[in-house]
Amino acid sequence: MISTEITAADINWPCKLDDEFKQKLLSIAIPVKGLPNTEASINNPYFRGVYYIHTGLSYLCITSLDFKPLNCAVFGAQSWLGALFMYNHPEIPLHLGEIESGEILFFPKKKIQLLCNETDQTHRWLFHIASFNSPKFFQIKKIPLYKKDIRIIYYLLELAAQSTQIKGVHPKINITQQQLSDLSGIARPSVNRVLKELEQENLITSSRGSINLNDLNGLSGRLEDVNLVFNDPSRILLLNNAK
Repeated sequence: MISTEITAADINWPCKLDDEFKQKLLSIAIPVKGLPNTEASINNPYFRGVYYIHTGLSYLCITSLDFKPLNCAVFGAQSWLGALFMYNHPEIPLHLGEIESGEILFFPKKKIQLLCNETDQTHRWLFHIASFNSPKFFQIKKIPLYKKDIRIIYYLLELAAQSTQIKGVHPKINITQQQLSDLSGIARPSVNRVLKELEQENLITSSRGSINLNDLNGLSGRLEDVNLVFNDPSRILLLNNAK
C-alpha cells in the first residue's frame, strides 16, 4: 500500500472532469506499491484497466507470445496509461514494469465499465488518456527500424524526458543495462557495447545502475535523421529545461 493518501488535488487529470466524478474514480482506485513481477500480470483480467503513475518511472511493453519485449513506451510521474488496451485489444500480450519504483493507482476494468454506464465523463476520461498515449505507441513502432545505437539513444533521451531532472544539471537515469536491454529490445552485450562507444565520445558516463547524459545536444544530433513526428524526446527535454 502507498504510504500517503493521494487526493484529487494531487492528480494531474487528463482533461476537465467534475469533482464528483473524480471522487468516484478515486473510490474505485487501488493503491499499488511495486508492480507485480510477472510477465503476464497485465493480461490477468484483474490487472487489466487504467494506471496512474503518481511517482516513479514505468514502462508498458507490447510483447511476443513468449513475452519477449517488442515495443516499449516509457511513462514518467503524473502519466496515465492502459486505456488503449483495455477494450479492443485483449489478445495483445502486455508487460507493465517499473524502472524507478513509485506510487501508482490502478483503476480496474470491471469497475470502469460500471462507471461508463453511469456517466459519459468516463468515456471522456478514457478518450483523453488514449489520445495522450497513442503518439508514444506510434513512435515506438518506428524505432526498431533503426540501428542499435539510434534505438538506445532514443530510449536514453526518452527516459530523461520522462524523469524528474534538476535544471542546469546533466540528466541522470537510474537504470540497469538489463532494463535498457528490455526497453530497446537489444541484447545486453550489444547494449554494453553501444554504451561504451557513447562513453568514448563523451556523450554519456555510465556506472553501475545509472547513466549520466553529458551532452544532450550531441545525443540529439545523432537522431536528426530519425522520424520523430509522433514523439520527440529531445524537444520535450528542451521544453522542460526552458521552464
